[in-house]
Amino acid sequence: MRPQVDRPPGIDPKPYYAAAFGIGIVAAGVMAILMWSTRSAGWTDLDLAMIIGTASIFTNEPGGGAWVQGLTVMLIFGGVFALAYAWVFEYWPHHTARAWLGALVGTVHAVVGGGMLWWMMPLLHPGSSPDPRLADPGFMAANYGSAAVAVFVGLHIVYGAIIGGWMHWAPVATRYLAQLAARDKEHGTIGAARTV
Repeated sequence: MRPQVDRPPGIDPKPYYAAAFGIGIVAAGVMAILMWSTRSAGWTDLDLAMIIGTASIFTNEPGGGAWVQGLTVMLIFGGVFALAYAWVFEYWPHHTARAWLGALVGTVHAVVGGGMLWWMMPLLHPGSSPDPRLADPGFMAANYGSAAVAVFVGLHIVYGAIIGGWMHWAPVATRYLAQLAARDKEHGTIGAARTV
């Protein structure tokens, strides 16, 4: 049997997920700013926007155009990934969103995303790159050094904490999650999924 969300009449998830998408874009922008800060401080050379941007069919050379392409993709996917975070908050027992829960999901996101980076970037980079680390950053950017791994994981934790914290305080999110929790309390169930 397939789990299905049983929403009472009047509970519309679209504003909740639209808000999550928007805060995901903001959280990805914060990640980009913090990554720039770590590069400026000399902690690491890691630049996810450049790694992603040089995987483009339009350019494989590092530069301003590749960075802007990578940042654009990073922001869009930041919104898309935030939808998954919102889904976790919706299905979490008692339908709660908290910064600590977002940070926990962010840690899982870092491991899964680090694996995808390791697997996909060598496949997506056409030809050779002036910096081989752009084409093969390694698992969680390990080819950039241990500081890069710590920055990579830390940035994803911050991303998740921003989403979880915002979803805890945002009126559209708290109203939606409270309606789901009230429905569960009324029916004596925990969580949004029920088998039909």
